Amino acid sequence: SIAGGRTDSVTFLLDGGVNNDLLDNGIVYSPNPDTIAEFRILQNNYTAEYGRNGGGVISVVTKSGTNAIHGSGFEFLRNDAFNANTFFNNANGIPRDVLKRNQYGGAIGGPIIKDKLFFFVSYQGQRLTAKVNPSYYGDTSTTQVFTNAELQNGNFNGDPGVAAFLTANPYFMAPGTTASQAIIDPNKFDPVAKNYIAAGLIPSTSNASGLITPTASRTDNYNELSVKIDYDVTSKDKISGTLGGHKEDLLDPYIFASVNGFPNLNVHDTYFANIAYTRTISNAMLNEFRVTAQRNHFENQLVSGANSKYTAATLGSGITPDQPTGPPNLYFDTGLYVGYSENGPTALANNTFSYADTFSWVKGHHNMKFGAGFTPYENNTLYDYYVNGEMDFTGNGGIGTGNSYADFLLGIVNSLFQYPSAPSNIRSKNTYWFAQDEWHIGKRLVLNYGVRYEYSTPKLDTQGRSFSVVPGQQST
Repeated sequence: SIAGGRTDSVTFLLDGGVNNDLLDNGIVYSPNPDTIAEFRILQNNYTAEYGRNGGGVISVVTKSGTNAIHGSGFEFLRNDAFNANTFFNNANGIPRDVLKRNQYGGAIGGPIIKDKLFFFVSYQGQRLTAKVNPSYYGDTSTTQVFTNAELQNGNFNGDPGVAAFLTANPYFMAPGTTASQAIIDPNKFDPVAKNYIAAGLIPSTSNASGLITPTASRTDNYNELSVKIDYDVTSKDKISGTLGGHKEDLLDPYIFASVNGFPNLNVHDTYFANIAYTRTISNAMLNEFRVTAQRNHFENQLVSGANSKYTAATLGSGITPDQPTGPPNLYFDTGLYVGYSENGPTALANNTFSYADTFSWVKGHHNMKFGAGFTPYENNTLYDYYVNGEMDFTGNGGIGTGNSYADFLLGIVNSLFQYPSAPSNIRSKNTYWFAQDEWHIGKRLVLNYGVRYEYSTPKLDTQGRSFSVVPGQQST
């Protein structure tokens, strides 16, 4: 955010090229600090040369090579082996938190052909592994699960809500027991619940309280490479090219689940390419033509691990997802959540191409600039939200026994959520032109004035799809 403005109202420029995506107007490629030669933040009242967004402009220029070879390297290390345990961990007899993070890289620049062709290359990588529990994602560190007696034998140890249900529905009562004992006949478990249990998707413990403390590894690994080439073709002609790429894999074990077995993988790739040709026409005239291409690619909340092989069909739930990618989620009012992230899997690819030309002319006391540009945007998304479905079991205040675990075994679902896949292929085009003048009226007075015109076409789907409410129509 700049000056309190919206974060999605900022224009990002990298070596003069547009560095925003279409979907949320966020930054696409962010080079590591050792790559950056200078940056500017324009908050307001900027010249007509800059536009696109009213919330500010952040312009970054990367380093170039010179006739001398220069380089640098770095390594940042964090490791639990170097740390003392925390006060609260010691008080509760918990070992040190596991965190192993290596962030490393380097940069080098120099000549390819002396006085003509130069290079600058930088690399940064990270390898991170940390032991986390559900509290890292906003839940509690402990999770209440089924006890072995509940899951295997239907024994709810005199639970009054279950007892009342069995009194009214003796069909589900275990043979040789009374309703007051609150024991459900395992042979009367719901078929879908049996399938979940047989697949090993439902956790249980011998602890009478049902409390467990799950832990799992969270990993965040990435590689980033930036390359810049500068070629002085003649004394009046210069070509400069910037290439950058960032690839990151992030594994989260508890995005939705509060128990082990349902990790989600996020894959994020960004690429940036910018080529600029600068022509010095005379001592007073200069022209710059620039072509920029960038790609922002996400594969979010991919299901991972052995449990992803179970789907609504294999579990017999009767849910028919557009794109089955894992078991329907289970939500219990005790804080037990079983399943993968409800926000995926989601695939997103933003492609942006930009063409711009700027002509500069110094004449007397006037520094004039004229320019125009054209930027087509592409956004291709396949958004799966609750696509596998979610069954909620609300014992307290629900429609069954008053015990969400007993409701699950009996197949009493309080609510069901499911949404279809939401594909979109959005296109938009931006065109602009500007003219500006910096008039040095006197030694103490400079007047900046100019005009800028921009037009962005409405965002349209290539297949005419819309997510708006259309009166008289309904999904099928």
